[in-house]
Amino acid sequence: MSTGVSLTRAITLVFRDGTSYRVGTVRPSFHDDYQNPGTRVVEGRHVLRRRPGRAVFRSPSHEVIRLPSRPQKIRLPERQHTSIYELEGNASTYEVHPSPGATLRLYTTSATDSSVWNIHADSFDMDLARSDIRVGRTWVLLGDVRLLLTPAPDDRKPPEIAHVELVSGTRYQIDTDLAKARLLSINARFHADIATLLREIQAHEADGSLATTFLSVAGVRLADGTPGAIFYDVLDQRWILASDDTQEVNSSDLMIGTVAQH
Repeated sequence: MSTGVSLTRAITLVFRDGTSYRVGTVRPSFHDDYQNPGTRVVEGRHVLRRRPGRAVFRSPSHEVIRLPSRPQKIRLPERQHTSIYELEGNASTYEVHPSPGATLRLYTTSATDSSVWNIHADSFDMDLARSDIRVGRTWVLLGDVRLLLTPAPDDRKPPEIAHVELVSGTRYQIDTDLAKARLLSINARFHADIATLLREIQAHEADGSLATTFLSVAGVRLADGTPGAIFYDVLDQRWILASDDTQEVNSSDLMIGTVAQH
């Protein structure tokens, strides 16, 4: 029988009015868990234990990183983060490698241009999956990494463009208007077979989470060795060989592996 849930470290919540609470653990109901297995959401007020006196609420500091008007890679140090990193773009493309627990504010100083932010999940504490990407109107949660996106002040300035690339190589486009991560390209090498790959593409299509109807598919090639990149046409529901889009390609013609080159 399980012995319950315990914390590995002390957690204290401090609110702006100075009140503070020590966070305890949820009291599990083993009988209820047995009768109704699965994930659930529980009321957590009982885990907050009021501390006496008043505590000092400290707002996080801000560390501004001004970026040039040319493409650049930004890798944040792995440490305990006490600041919000403000990445000040200059209408270019930036490859950003956050470290675990970081909070980043992404914005562009130009009044008429925005920047492209390619966020890489290669330094995270966890292998990020699609379900770990949560999107709001002005924020994105990637596991324990938080992105803050500054809305465009008016129609003259386009919104910031953010992409997330998983360790697998699969890429998502962040759509804050609809609060979704949309599949932009997919890597087949992390799938058991072509049928599994196709089911994942179709699952994204079913819930409106495709960024394009002409999907780039990496890590897949024609079994007969014919060179060329492979795409999936979502509208026509067919595979396409980039070097000859008139050639009929069936799932049985494909294999997972490195694309052959000329």
